[in-house]
Amino acid sequence: YKVRGNHRSLGEIAQKCGLNEKRIRIHYKFIADHLKIDLTPVSPIKLLPQIMSDLNLPPEMEPHIRRLIKNYLINNLPTGKDPRGIAGGAVYFSCLDTEYRKTQEEVAKASKVSDATLRNRYHEILNLNR
Repeated sequence: YKVRGNHRSLGEIAQKCGLNEKRIRIHYKFIADHLKIDLTPVSPIKLLPQIMSDLNLPPEMEPHIRRLIKNYLINNLPTGKDPRGIAGGAVYFSCLDTEYRKTQEEVAKASKVSDATLRNRYHEILNLNR
């Protein structure tokens, strides 16, 4: 979901509005169906600026992370995979490959996924880049 051009999770929107996430989701889908709006998942690449900003990572890392994500998407059918997990896994992989070390916990929190999801996507990306 976008707020002023920035991607935000439904949980973030619900929290800021003080509303129930499930109710917002139901109404959002109803409106989208009625207006015939395609609800394709957001690309993991579009989530990078927010995750990198939350982790105070330099913009120079973004091209490498984008390549990791594109490679992942080409080699894996990400059906059912949370785009935040894919983006987070690529960020974590890149952090371990540079001097900008971040813990799994830090990257998972910035990506808004569990540590387990982050680890799973990281290992998938690692296996593709051996």
